[in-house]
Amino acid sequence: YQASPVFTGLAAGTYTITVRDARFCTSTSTVTIDPFITLSATATTTDAHCGIASGSITVNGTGGSGPYQYSLDGVTYQLSNVFSSLAANSYLVRVKDANNCNGTITVVLSDSPPMGGFYTVGSGGDFNTLTAAVQAYNTNCISGPITFLLTDANYSTNETFPITINSNIYASNINTLTIKPAVGANPLITGNNATA
Repeated sequence: YQASPVFTGLAAGTYTITVRDARFCTSTSTVTIDPFITLSATATTTDAHCGIASGSITVNGTGGSGPYQYSLDGVTYQLSNVFSSLAANSYLVRVKDANNCNGTITVVLSDSPPMGGFYTVGSGGDFNTLTAAVQAYNTNCISGPITFLLTDANYSTNETFPITINSNIYASNINTLTIKPAVGANPLITGNNATA
């Protein structure tokens, strides 16, 4: 027995506490101390694109006690776990739980480089298929004229038809797309698609 009602340094577990008064009358009670669960975080990202602050981070806090709050600067916290309109950079995302316990995760957002110049398209080239090359053109920014040089004899087996070249907002009378055979190549593009 001790005079103080405070017990320190106890590990997680179930304890039976007995209280005794001056007449030696006793009363018992059971108390459970839950294990401490460290607050941590996981994140998914969408990289920035074409030098524009278009990236995003979605963070999920685990452990600790919800609700969680999230911050990129350690000062301003928000309930939303999504940060958007972010440039390519390294971010230290902070998570705070209902007990003001903190966790962090470092997240790196990259930026896709712009396309421009000559790209070989075929087995062992910059793009293995014409489908992949056109998809890259459709989804990337452009820093100059682009030429796809077809190096294979046949473009049919690994292609996904129809191959559609979309309007690229970075295209211009200077930033053009040319698809042509590489020197010495005589490529054949064949395919069909019942829905095309």
